[in-house]
Amino acid sequence: MSLLRKAATFARVAKEGNLGLLRERALTGARGLRLRLQGPQPFVFRRSGFRAVCHPDWPQSSSHFCSAGEPDDLEMRLVVGCLRPGDWFLDGGANLGLYAFAALEAVGPDGGVVAVDADAEACRRLEKSFGLLGARSAEVVHAALTDEHGEVTFHVSENRVRSDIQSLRPNAEAFSKGLRPVVVPARTLEDIGSEVLAGKAPRAVKLDIEGAEVDALRACPAGWLGPDGPLWVVEINPACLAEFGRTPGDVVDAFVRDFDCFVVPKFPRPGTVSRPHRLAIGEKIEGALFYNLIAVPGGQRWREHKPRIIAMLEGS
Repeated sequence: MSLLRKAATFARVAKEGNLGLLRERALTGARGLRLRLQGPQPFVFRRSGFRAVCHPDWPQSSSHFCSAGEPDDLEMRLVVGCLRPGDWFLDGGANLGLYAFAALEAVGPDGGVVAVDADAEACRRLEKSFGLLGARSAEVVHAALTDEHGEVTFHVSENRVRSDIQSLRPNAEAFSKGLRPVVVPARTLEDIGSEVLAGKAPRAVKLDIEGAEVDALRACPAGWLGPDGPLWVVEINPACLAEFGRTPGDVVDAFVRDFDCFVVPKFPRPGTVSRPHRLAIGEKIEGALFYNLIAVPGGQRWREHKPRIIAMLEGS
């Protein structure tokens, strides 16, 4: 954008009195300038109360750095708010590692963060990110989370820049954008619990694995899905689930017994509920492109924190 156009935009926005938008555009412009001056080396920045790492040569990472807000701000605040020093957090389908970054300061040196991803390139960058953050209590696991132990075929972006379309079972649209198959380790949540966490139950789990969520939950340590298990943030993407022959209801069924369940719509369609809300019995989860399911355990372990978590969800 030329200086003249920038000046005209500034004047128009200021005249309209939309100072929030003005500040947002100024911050976005400043981030873009820093990105251009930074070069290809990753760097640490702070936003939404936690330190994160930007990899300028990774389009998803640089796009996130330049964006005005945190797409999963509510979910991250819930996760961080329930973590205490000494706790463990599991980030399943870590990708950029934003949830993992947010959790690091909360768990402290006596706790830990485990980030799992099927993409070897994402894992390499995550390890570098944790090194830059000085995160001694973070571990990266290269594996696809599913219901089996061994190896599986995972589809990665051919140009290594579109991690958002990668999946065990991509749809036709994703294939059209350029994917190639690679063989990767397959691990279950049971494996992660026994081999990586050494039997320690995480305080919170985020699971975003492009439709494989139901399969992963089927091979989960029993206590994790009980009333004193972890807080869960699980993506529900109807289109991705369909590639596995699953439905949003299959995800919810794992949590209906011992949890209070809420959904956070992402990119809702016109005329549908767009705010986070408590999931009603039999509610069809189909009014948005995808959702995050927040499952709050109902056991004694959560008695102190549950009212505050629910208040955040109902007041958002």
